[in-house]
Amino acid sequence: MGISRATLFTKTKALTNFTPKVSIQEIRLKHASNLLEIGKLSITKVDYKVGFKKAEIFQTMY
Repeated sequence: MGISRATLFTKTKALTNFTPKVSIQEIRLKHASNLLEIGKLSITKVDYKVGFKKAEIFQTMY
């Protein structure tokens, strides 16, 4: 990506007021919400599709 971890953190925090981890989680949850609204995939398939490796983590966050 060509950017240091510290710079990524600083720029992400300045743009979103969230840390990179929280920003990525928010993007994943929004994408999951869109997929669930469509209704063609099960919750298990949606959580894996958006990048959560454990269903428990997805269920807790969603």
